[in-house]
Amino acid sequence: MPASLLFWAPWIAWADLVFQLGHTWSSSEQYAYGWFVPFVTAVLVYQKWTARPEPAPGDGPWASVMLGGAWVLALALVGIRIVHEVNPGWPLASWVHALVVVLLILFVAHRVGGAGWVRWFAFPAAFILVAVQWPDRLEGWIIRGLMRVVAACAVEILGLLDIPALQRGNLIEIDSGVLGVEEACSGIRSLQTTLMGALLFGELQRLGGVRRFGLIGFGVVCAVVLNVGRTTFLSWSAATQGMSSVDRWHDPAGLTIVVVSFAALWGCAWWMSRRSPVPGDEAGVADGVAISERRGSGATGRVSWAVGGLAMLVAMSPLINEAWYRLRPTAPGVGRSWSFRMPSGHAAFKPIEIPAGAREQLRHDRELCGTWMASGGRTWTVYWLDWNPRKAGHTLRARQHRPELCLTAAGLRLEEDYGIRRIRAGEVDLPFRAYRFSAGGEVLHVFFLLWEDGMDSQTGALGAVQEQLLSAWRGRRFFGQQTLEIVLDGYGTMDEALEAVRAELPQWIEPAPGPVGVGAGAE
Repeated sequence: MPASLLFWAPWIAWADLVFQLGHTWSSSEQYAYGWFVPFVTAVLVYQKWTARPEPAPGDGPWASVMLGGAWVLALALVGIRIVHEVNPGWPLASWVHALVVVLLILFVAHRVGGAGWVRWFAFPAAFILVAVQWPDRLEGWIIRGLMRVVAACAVEILGLLDIPALQRGNLIEIDSGVLGVEEACSGIRSLQTTLMGALLFGELQRLGGVRRFGLIGFGVVCAVVLNVGRTTFLSWSAATQGMSSVDRWHDPAGLTIVVVSFAALWGCAWWMSRRSPVPGDEAGVADGVAISERRGSGATGRVSWAVGGLAMLVAMSPLINEAWYRLRPTAPGVGRSWSFRMPSGHAAFKPIEIPAGAREQLRHDRELCGTWMASGGRTWTVYWLDWNPRKAGHTLRARQHRPELCLTAAGLRLEEDYGIRRIRAGEVDLPFRAYRFSAGGEVLHVFFLLWEDGMDSQTGALGAVQEQLLSAWRGRRFFGQQTLEIVLDGYGTMDEALEAVRAELPQWIEPAPGPVGVGAGAE
């Protein structure tokens, strides 16, 4: 196999990684910027390839050890690709998949062109990592924390403008109404877009390490400041022109801060590149100049069968994944043993309509939502959503609909996670995850169920690691999902709320009429 062809083989696995990450980019607005990353990477690779240094293949004493490690990575790629197929929203699977692909690209670059090629192609190879989903806890700690900062600053500025405003978590309450997180503060999502821009412009301007970190810091500050201005503007617009004006200005304001932040980053990177080197930057600048002056025609030699076989295995990993699931079919609709019936007979029952924006994000097939007043002035609110069987990438949205994410974003404070509480409803054992939230002095007890068809044992919300691995082992690629969320207001303790749910739930659950057809209602 020609060495130049070997270099491109792992990029087939990279393209397959992009396809798999695309499920997250399509289902989460927070990661929608990921669709720009492949195009930017293609441009970077083209620029690097046309100015690549002369190859110096890595055939040193450690070559055999590195080749053995690469074979381990290639076999791991085949396995993680199969797991990632049915768990596209699992950050651990996404990160392992992405890191394995990046390391394989760098190994082949070293084998073909030596250490110089590794340094030269490292940035475009690793750039895909900026679009990989962050771990849930890290994302919650950083993103939701910054959203609260933005809301707090906006409230203070509104006060200076003589507009009464009150912060409730990520929400801003004004005389005209309450601005939800999706209307007021969602622009903080541009933080991750700004990080991508800072890394990109630092590379294009060939900044050294110190200045690249400085550019990232500037980008973070820029994102926060611009989002404070955006949130303040939307709140002012809602207070002076009515809540309907928020819909009119929401998207233009979001686009504006992205354009302004990218322009500011480009200007800052250009200014840094014109400054004299600072301590810690010299190596980066010198290395960039030295490489850019050594253009080569590419590797023309041939590689061993061991290396060629490795490249073929990596390139064929998407086909192996497809063969795995096609040869291990799973009956559609298996596991759909119950359906939900809304208890609309309660006094003062009121149906709830999910907002159009949330419905567009969740893209479920059926919903039953309502609220009513129980005895003693206690309030019950129920949300049942149902997704038809289809590929796991399309049902990723069900796994993103969780109280610890949605309710905290709406301004509630998570006080305690009680773990799984199993509730029997007829012949069905339903594993609800129980939470206690607080909001404005009130205590809410929340029970949340995520049911995935075909599981031997249901684990509630975000199944355990062993269940996620078993789904891949058994070839479960098409399956339906249901979520049931029960919010109780007025119960003093979790035990009291749990007993109330156990008494009511059997009246809501009935045997399923039969399997739902694969792909029904799919996009």
